[in-house]
Amino acid sequence: MGFPSVRLLLLLLTTCLLHTCHSHLCLISPQQRGDMDITISGSHTCTRHGGPCGGMPAATPSGEPLIAGQQMFMKWQQNFNHYEVGYPGFMDVSIAPVGSDNFTLLAFVPDKYVFAQDHQQNYTAVITVPDVPCEHCVVRARYQSHKHGEMVFYQCSDVKVIKRNSFLDSPRVSVPFDPNFRTLRKATELQMNYPMKESIDTSFYLQGLAYNEFEPGRFHFVNVSLDLGFVQPLTEFNIGVDLTHIPRKFALQQPNFLMDGITALNPAESEMLTIYHHGGSMDDAASEVMVLFTNSGKMELTTPLVGFDGVPISALEFVQPRTYVSFSIKEDPEKSGTFYFNLGQINYVPGTGLVYKKIYSSPDTEDLYVNFQWASMDRTSGQLFVLMGNENEPDTLDARIYVYNFFNRSLVKMVPVQKSICTFMSIHVYRPTAQSPALLYAVAPEGLYAEKRPAWSLIQIDPMSGFVTPLFQISPAGLFERYYGGSVFNGFDQTNGVLYHVLRVADSAADVIVSVDVKGKTARFSKLTNLRHIHNLSLSPK
Repeated sequence: MGFPSVRLLLLLLTTCLLHTCHSHLCLISPQQRGDMDITISGSHTCTRHGGPCGGMPAATPSGEPLIAGQQMFMKWQQNFNHYEVGYPGFMDVSIAPVGSDNFTLLAFVPDKYVFAQDHQQNYTAVITVPDVPCEHCVVRARYQSHKHGEMVFYQCSDVKVIKRNSFLDSPRVSVPFDPNFRTLRKATELQMNYPMKESIDTSFYLQGLAYNEFEPGRFHFVNVSLDLGFVQPLTEFNIGVDLTHIPRKFALQQPNFLMDGITALNPAESEMLTIYHHGGSMDDAASEVMVLFTNSGKMELTTPLVGFDGVPISALEFVQPRTYVSFSIKEDPEKSGTFYFNLGQINYVPGTGLVYKKIYSSPDTEDLYVNFQWASMDRTSGQLFVLMGNENEPDTLDARIYVYNFFNRSLVKMVPVQKSICTFMSIHVYRPTAQSPALLYAVAPEGLYAEKRPAWSLIQIDPMSGFVTPLFQISPAGLFERYYGGSVFNGFDQTNGVLYHVLRVADSAADVIVSVDVKGKTARFSKLTNLRHIHNLSLSPK
């Protein structure tokens, strides 16, 4: 049986990447076709061009077969560094049945600047083999440097995937004792001691937009298994997520892309909304909305915002069926460097589409707390909480929470955030009952910004006073890196009091999904995965 098309299966293999030392490219394990010499940089055995396999013919799979559902190590070496300043390249690893060009992406790694071409670096990916037997499959590694005069480097290995003896078997990866794998080993131990409950996958989808930088003009809408980290695509769209790696000659001609970091979930009607930039100048604010059905991944519509005032939208939140609220920051045309904060109401009007109307503008301008960080909506009270940081204090949590009332179209109050041992860049509303006051929560690193591998804790923020209360520690120091981009849109399960977040394993490209139980004061962790290429992660009820 062959593998599903990449259009149907983008990432059944979950990956986590460790860079242990910095190309030309050689595939170490499973070993590449033909000769291999990685004892020297610039090796001719790592210099093969022409897709899909650098001109090397297919061979009968040899060595131990891969076992479906088992975790294993995959290794390759960047044998020479061809970093292009201002236009960095990347590497990827993928798999397909022999003779097929429908490769499934397994891993993606951006190139790194080491200020020298004569440099070697080994990479190790921990993957989970998919449950799809394959008599003869091809693992392909590529290096696209973007460097003038350099073509894409290719290597392939021929492998066989066999069925495991029992569906209930759960083979564990053997964790090496190499000190470079210390954080990966600790993350694996943490997951084994506090595994994510499998039952949560019956209640929620973790969803997002998967983007392969070798194919900048399209993305997949995907489901992510909360306990295993498996990524399963639902649909494919010929739209990019950003313009970073679109070839230069096309970048200004085709500025069609989704806005990373802006998503609203409508759980009542299983809809996800995101802002879409469709044509025109890059200086134009994105003014269209894409609506996807979360239960099927199908596109409901893309439509311009009727009546849009041209002020870029920073946040979009669901209020009630057919109604959303937006938050925008508008510069004062009379005084550069000062800004108004605006709220907009977006309604779906049959026969017209989505209609935008500004409903509030701050009476005074602000010139300091203008760094938007996150917004969260309490649909019970109609209050919108917006976290704004001090633009001139990037290394401290000098922030304010602006509390708006959507129904009254007013600012309730502005609250300075109390300094604490934790820093945070997102806030999530949790109201255990309709009568309980709304409180804000965040998964936050402890200590100062200079601490690169901090402990992580769950914190509570009182939106009426700004007081920050650490509740309990999620993970010890030395394991996860200080990364503030792991927040999940609509990430609080209001029924069970559980907040979901993505943590990055230090010294790797490995990710872990963590579920934090507020009432039980416990944290559980998914298996190691790689979610770096997935944007706008959101929690959607099934």
